[in-house]
Amino acid sequence: MGTELDRQKFVENALATIAVLPHGKRIDALLACFSGLLDSMDVVAIREKRDQLMERFSHCGASFETCALVIQWLDCQLALRGTAGDG
Repeated sequence: MGTELDRQKFVENALATIAVLPHGKRIDALLACFSGLLDSMDVVAIREKRDQLMERFSHCGASFETCALVIQWLDCQLALRGTAGDG
């Protein structure tokens, strides 16, 4: 999953697969998908995606709670990378 185009195609395929899962299974599948994506990204890329999400969330209409949780999750991932010496 080296290029941005490969990553985008992976996400599109994953979301299409997740969409047909029973409602109760979708959240776990989304979290697993996002975790896998984060594992394949370096710290700089995660920070860039975090900043992009901050910008998009301010205009997308998602609830504040949802936005805050996603940003908090990314911040935790970045903190873990720093602790592990990856950052």
